[in-house]
Amino acid sequence: MTIDKINVGDKIKFAGGTAPIEKVAIDANGNAQDNFALAAKHGGFFGGSHNQAGKIYAYSYLNDTYLVYNAATGDADFGAGDTIVKLSGVNIANLDTTVNAGEVTINAF
Repeated sequence: MTIDKINVGDKIKFAGGTAPIEKVAIDANGNAQDNFALAAKHGGFFGGSHNQAGKIYAYSYLNDTYLVYNAATGDADFGAGDTIVKLSGVNIANLDTTVNAGEVTINAF
C-alpha cells in the first residue's frame, strides 16, 4: 500500500504491534537495489535483530519511509502475514508516531 498524502493525526491499522516503531537504516548494500523488498532483503532486515514477530519497523529507502509489520520471526523474505506501507516523501528522521494495539498514529513528519 502507498500513501501519497499523509497528514498529522492520520491512523494506519496493522494486524499487530504495541511497542513503539523502531527506525532502522538499511545499509548501502540495500540502497543499491531496485525496490524496497530487495533493499530490505539485501540490507540486513531478515538476518539481523530487526526481524522480531509482531513488531512494526520504519525504514527509509529512496526518500520515502516504509512501515513494515513483521508477522513472523526467522523469515528469509517477506511473508503472507507481513504488511508494508509506503509513506511517499516522508523523511524517517522527522517521523513521530504512537502505536496502540496495532494502530499507528502519525504525530509529526
